[in-house]
Amino acid sequence: MVLVDADLQFGDIASALSLPDSRTIVGALDTRDDDELVDGLVRHEDDFFVMPAPPTPEDAEHVTPADLVKVVRRLNGRFRYVVVDTTPGVGEHSLALIAAATDGVFIANINVPSLNAMRKELQLLDSTDGMPPNRHMVLNFTDRKAGITPAKAAEVVGTAFDIEVPRSVAVLFASNEGVPLIHHDVRDAAAKALRKLVQRINPAAVPTRRRIHRRWRAQ
Repeated sequence: MVLVDADLQFGDIASALSLPDSRTIVGALDTRDDDELVDGLVRHEDDFFVMPAPPTPEDAEHVTPADLVKVVRRLNGRFRYVVVDTTPGVGEHSLALIAAATDGVFIANINVPSLNAMRKELQLLDSTDGMPPNRHMVLNFTDRKAGITPAKAAEVVGTAFDIEVPRSVAVLFASNEGVPLIHHDVRDAAAKALRKLVQRINPAAVPTRRRIHRRWRAQ
């Protein structure tokens, strides 16, 4: 599996995983062949690869939507799973990536502004036929004290949520330690929700501490 940080201006996946960001998507644009492209990726100790975002917002200006899609398609030829983290909203880069995706994971926090923004995004994608073939709706930071229920959140967005990820301090701890949550605390409720999301996309996956990367190894 390879994880691409497509939040080009302010992506922080490398930081969250305690990885170097010296080899980024900007350098990938100049690679001559796919072997060189893969060699330029950063490898996490949990046996997956990362393509970090550019180191500065200025560097991001050199990456066009077409460039980004081209790199992702090249990676798709070498990896079974290419996971792309896009920037919030529906800018040109995000729209190009969503149009090329097989699965779209749409995440909204359980607050009214975030839910309203998600409703507008879904409406735009539906109206432009830009919705990926498979859609997965995720409600993040659910909490009984949030003042809004998951049912009400679904009403605001206009569609049901497939996965609810509860608020958890384990997410903060895992991020600060640079460890994927599902490996940091396998019993945490948020980690369990993420495993459900993995299995929505691939029911055959067994996302546990010991086995997830045996199933998700690059092909």
